Amino acid sequence: MTYSVVIPLYNKASHIRRAVDSVLAQSVHDFELIVVDDGSTDGGGDVVRQVDDPRVRLIVQQNAGVSAARNRGAQQGVSELVAFLDADDAWEPDFLESVASLRERFPHAAVWGTAYRIISRSGVEEPPTYHGELPTDADGDLLDYFAGKHIAGKHGDSPLLASTVLVQRSALFQAGGFPVGVVRGEDTDTWVRLALRYPIAWSPRPRVIVHEDAENRTDIFLYLGDYPLLESARAFQAEQGSQVLSGRVHEYLAWRHTGLLRTKWLTGERALLREIVHEFRHTKGYSWKCSKWYLLSWIPHPVVKVAWKARQRLAGRDTAFPQLREIRSSAISPIMTIGQGQ
Repeated sequence: MTYSVVIPLYNKASHIRRAVDSVLAQSVHDFELIVVDDGSTDGGGDVVRQVDDPRVRLIVQQNAGVSAARNRGAQQGVSELVAFLDADDAWEPDFLESVASLRERFPHAAVWGTAYRIISRSGVEEPPTYHGELPTDADGDLLDYFAGKHIAGKHGDSPLLASTVLVQRSALFQAGGFPVGVVRGEDTDTWVRLALRYPIAWSPRPRVIVHEDAENRTDIFLYLGDYPLLESARAFQAEQGSQVLSGRVHEYLAWRHTGLLRTKWLTGERALLREIVHEFRHTKGYSWKCSKWYLLSWIPHPVVKVAWKARQRLAGRDTAFPQLREIRSSAISPIMTIGQGQ
């Protein structure tokens, strides 16, 4: 088999057939499809068993998380070239053909990806606004993952998602694989570790459809955990014997981590908030943001809770704020939106 395709599955019975069919409809036929059922309780595995195609293989495991499912699928695949697809997303028929073409042009890269389209819960297409220094060539080129629109806190969607890449398996696991136990940002951390070590090729032609209509996506939750990105970058720094991360990498990390300051303030995690502030207070474009949240961190947490609940009532919304500390152990709370899927 030229390609191993891995779909992690957890309670997506109503969506998994769409994902599987989009793989089986590829213009490239030389692949195996491994679906890793990560302890589903809704019969999603039975849907896969009904697919009559010898290229489809189902692996069933106890629930261990999306990273563990992706890693196991990649490890048990027969190919050195692995593509991932989330169970609620879909590929255009020429996705594999597109990333194969990129690989032919950029054989020294370890990741080959494409742009994507987002279909919102309401069924409306929402074009992504990518961060990074994107290729201008319509046929694709090398991507600078750490440059671009995130600078000074500007918004930007990742040009790489799990559903949009073909990866060299040896490079993936040399970089550490998908981080098991990380609830949110596990794929971002993987791209960071790969982008620090290897070239990435990317095509601006959207060949993937990201559907946001699944019932159990984590993008309906407020993420209250921590990103492993800084630790991953420091590990790479130590591996290289370097003392200082490049400016563009540090700015990227500042963008990601200062995005957690508000939730740290809401949950009363002053020590973690101040650690982020201390790390990035001198980073270009982030001094004011860090200073603001440092000053706000001195407000007693009971006052913050009262103010938050009052604001929610004025806005006509209920709040689960008193439960935040209890829910933090599971890393999510049903208050706001951030994003990911399995």
